[in-house]
Amino acid sequence: MVRSEAPSQGYAEVGTGRGGTITEHDEALETWLRTEGVAAYDELKADPSRGRTPEQVRQRLTDDRKRAERDKKSDGQA
Repeated sequence: MVRSEAPSQGYAEVGTGRGGTITEHDEALETWLRTEGVAAYDELKADPSRGRTPEQVRQRLTDDRKRAERDKKSDGQA
């Protein structure tokens, strides 16, 4: 068994999916893509100004990582 996290689903125990079998994780991801993923795509198509450039996404991820590292240090975990 492998612990993995599917978007919006939390952690679940899933099989490794050997031999092409569908796992619980695969099913959760498929459900997410068909619901939240499609909704987000439709919203972006309707209003492209809501989108972000790759540079904006990278900067956001960098800022989030730095904030998490700073918070970890301030909690005495470093």
